Amino acid sequence: MQPPSTLFSTETEETLVRRIHALELALQQAQTEHQALQRYSHLFQRMQHEVHIWELIYHPDRTIKTWRLLDANDMALKAWGKSLSDVIGRVTDDIFETEATRQFLPIVNKIFSENKPHSWESYFESTDQYLGMTSIPCDGYFISVGVDITAIKKRENMHRDTALKLQEAISAGNVGLWDWDLETNDTFFSPEWKAQLGYQEHEVENQFDEWQKRVHPDDLEQALKVVKHTLETRGDSHEQEFRLRHKDGSYRWIMAHASLLKNEQGEPLRMVGSHIDITNQKKMEEAILQQQKMQALGTLAGGIAHDFNNLLTPMLGYAQLLKLSLTEQGKESGYLDQLEKSATRAKELVQQILLVSREPSKPLTHVEPVYLNKLLAEVTGLLKTTTHQNIKVKQDVDDSLPAIGANASEIHRVLLNICTNAIQSMPQGGDLRISLGLAKTGSLAGKKMGKSDFICLQVSDTGCGMDKETQKRIFEPFFTTKDKGTEKGTGLGLAIVANVMKQHGGRVEVSSELGKGSCFTLYFPIIPSGYVPPRMDEHLEKCCNIEGILLLEDETDLCKLGHTLLSKLGYKVSTFQSAEKAFRHLQEHSDEYQLIITDYAMPEMSGVEFIDKVRRSAIQTPILVMTGFTNMVSEENRIKWGCQGLISKPYTIKELKQAIADVCDAQSSG
Repeated sequence: MQPPSTLFSTETEETLVRRIHALELALQQAQTEHQALQRYSHLFQRMQHEVHIWELIYHPDRTIKTWRLLDANDMALKAWGKSLSDVIGRVTDDIFETEATRQFLPIVNKIFSENKPHSWESYFESTDQYLGMTSIPCDGYFISVGVDITAIKKRENMHRDTALKLQEAISAGNVGLWDWDLETNDTFFSPEWKAQLGYQEHEVENQFDEWQKRVHPDDLEQALKVVKHTLETRGDSHEQEFRLRHKDGSYRWIMAHASLLKNEQGEPLRMVGSHIDITNQKKMEEAILQQQKMQALGTLAGGIAHDFNNLLTPMLGYAQLLKLSLTEQGKESGYLDQLEKSATRAKELVQQILLVSREPSKPLTHVEPVYLNKLLAEVTGLLKTTTHQNIKVKQDVDDSLPAIGANASEIHRVLLNICTNAIQSMPQGGDLRISLGLAKTGSLAGKKMGKSDFICLQVSDTGCGMDKETQKRIFEPFFTTKDKGTEKGTGLGLAIVANVMKQHGGRVEVSSELGKGSCFTLYFPIIPSGYVPPRMDEHLEKCCNIEGILLLEDETDLCKLGHTLLSKLGYKVSTFQSAEKAFRHLQEHSDEYQLIITDYAMPEMSGVEFIDKVRRSAIQTPILVMTGFTNMVSEENRIKWGCQGLISKPYTIKELKQAIADVCDAQSSG
């Protein structure tokens, strides 16, 4: 038996060895765990995302009240702008000085009720960040990991804003977009594309045929040809204009741009492009073109009028002088009457040419009583002798109508043009119906009118009629529906009608249906009660206190004629064909003349320049200007030029006398 001390010593050594071994294992495990904690701590602190750990704080009923911070990594603290010692153990509202609990409590409740991680995005005002958050629930606490997506959000917002601006620009610019898949033939039409044609988005299918069947028949072949050329040549793009049918049946002008998208081998895959409605632009271009036509016509008409009137002036003047020289009224006088009538008719014809270039809103300066029933009888009498027998003319005319205030020649031309157009619309024959009577009570041009305010003329036919597009253009100068050949029209007839009616304060309306004829309705204002037309003195003798007249006319024949006519009226006349010579003579002998008559258009110095030179020399003798540009005869030009009277060529002896008398009256009243 061993001694007790030996036993104790042996047992203690074994126990110590075991204990030491256990301690070594525990130390090794602690070191391993410590290393792991160090790694996790290192990872936690070095993560490039914001990580924070929160402990829940409950109400007595175990509902979540708020949460306090247990830990946060460097990224989170940097974003918050705080140190860990400042925020550790503090609740969220205190850390961020906001109502963070109220804002995020629904999310915290959600992750714990579902007991699973939840990802979400939010803007954090306290740090001015957009974060993509993932919150992970644990037992009484949760971990939140935040990824800074501020830059991504800003790009998204920028792209969204750009897209919105682009969409607004497309919408404001009414740009229709389309995309044609060449392999499947599927075509995308944007809402703006469909809206251009009056359709809702669901009303047009996304198929190529939807475009093709709406192209105007006259434009389809060319439009397809352009598309085909781009595909065959593999061109990059093309532009073209064509008309597309609107939902209401009308056609809109479209400017189409197309781009061809190809694969790496250059083979066409898709064609994309845009449509822009340029209908208004087209109308503006047409209006400008129309204005240019009118300006050209006005220039041409004015030149023609000047030259013709200068030729007609001696014809008319000498015919009247010959009549005055005849002692007996025989057949020679009749010949001269016909010559005078022809010259007068030629003068009126020149006036008709000028009508289409005259300002239509400008009122007539001289009107006379005209009885439409008598004028209509002349026109229908002429038509009956020239109209084919297969056209029946039916009339319903009130012979007791009052007079209208008008220029008889211009109204005669209106009636003749309207009736001639109706007859020409019935080449195979038909009925021409003409009615003339007082207009019914109603409204005209937006104004109330009484029954007796207007006389109404209706001219209807059973001819070919017109479609709506033609009706819109019939009153445009140069527009004609007549085919090329013997019946080709100038396009001025109805333009003259519209212009004359506007000048006379009237109106013309048209109703027509293709294949069923047309009806023109004209309203003529009745002459005001108490109107007294001006009368010319029939006696050929000088008027006022005028004795001497200086006549300036560059053309020899007109100068001689003017001298003869003025001498016939009893005036002492000095004639000049040079403005400079006339001016030098006036400077020395101005007291010998009570009136100066000058031509407007002269080669060396115009009549207006001559007037200006005379006035600057302090000569105040009244001046009467005569001109072959009859559309220049206006009160506005009289004042502008500084003269006392205007007279248009050709003029009669009576008209010349009246013009001189008017100058005398103006001087005496002034």
